[in-house]
Amino acid sequence: MAEVREHFPERARAEDSRAELQRAFEGSLGPWADRAPALAALFAPRGLAALEASLRLDGRAITGLRMMVEGVQREEAGAALDALGVPRPALLEAPIEAPFIVGWDAARRPPVAKLYLNLSDASADARAAVARALALPRPAHVIGLNLPREGAAETKLYAQREALPEDAPAPLRAWAEGLPLAGVVVCHALEDGALRPRAHFVAPRSDAPVDGALRRLPGWDDATARAALPFAPGLVKSVGADVAGRFTVYVKPRAHDGALFRLDPVLCLAGPRGEIGLFVEPASAPRAWARTGEHALSYRVRAGAPGRAEVERAMRWALAQLEAGALPPTPSAAALAEPPEGWRVVAA
Repeated sequence: MAEVREHFPERARAEDSRAELQRAFEGSLGPWADRAPALAALFAPRGLAALEASLRLDGRAITGLRMMVEGVQREEAGAALDALGVPRPALLEAPIEAPFIVGWDAARRPPVAKLYLNLSDASADARAAVARALALPRPAHVIGLNLPREGAAETKLYAQREALPEDAPAPLRAWAEGLPLAGVVVCHALEDGALRPRAHFVAPRSDAPVDGALRRLPGWDDATARAALPFAPGLVKSVGADVAGRFTVYVKPRAHDGALFRLDPVLCLAGPRGEIGLFVEPASAPRAWARTGEHALSYRVRAGAPGRAEVERAMRWALAQLEAGALPPTPSAAALAEPPEGWRVVAA
């Protein structure tokens, strides 16, 4: 499997320090830069690895001042919104234990804070329960809010897809053609009770040749992009296009990549109490139930609530298949013919 690569030249490992974190925040907060010390103190234990900056391209200019902090706990997210001077929304009280993402878009006038509830690892049943509790029209893998200091919030619902739908922006479809993708995300805005298309995103796989592909984006320039980022750039995590035709490029700090390999499972198993998806990524992937010399094996509950012993049995079987070379990238016929005890293959 391909080695994890960074998509900007001249690598240099970043020092993971509070001072560096503060500089990254100061370089992305624009008119809110005075909040950088408080935010750096809050997120110092997480360091640069938790950051993801983004660049907006409209064909004429490359604009930064956009940042996200990933994998944030509920209390941290609330404290970050307090530091940004933004009222706490009801989303913070969602009835589920799941990570949040907090951030800002300081290029907007006025700036907005951003809050996301990441339900990507939650089961379909759990996502449906959250949607009911928050009176949303449908479940989502990620629920997002744009939060101004004054005025109404903007609500966005994100759904994972295996491929770009036909109604995705043509420029994004053309740009992504031929690139190996970890997955696709579709975003809808909730406006007056109705869902309206907002943006589509593709996540290039860790072995995708993103270097040259970036230069095909309208208005892209390596030097300008580096200057607009608040840290030394590493891997491009995703690229999106909105209905207005603007591109957005999401970038991790150098040496803190956490590259995606795929968003869709290599295999789905159904048991008596639920369904799980099995994921195989490069060994450098940030999440893993187990690692071999080359791969990281993980799972997500897709439906129901499988018991711990059931999941353990399924994962030990999956690990044995992985070590035998029978799992990635496509499961072998032998693996499909003999699923673990109590489980059956429902998708491969």
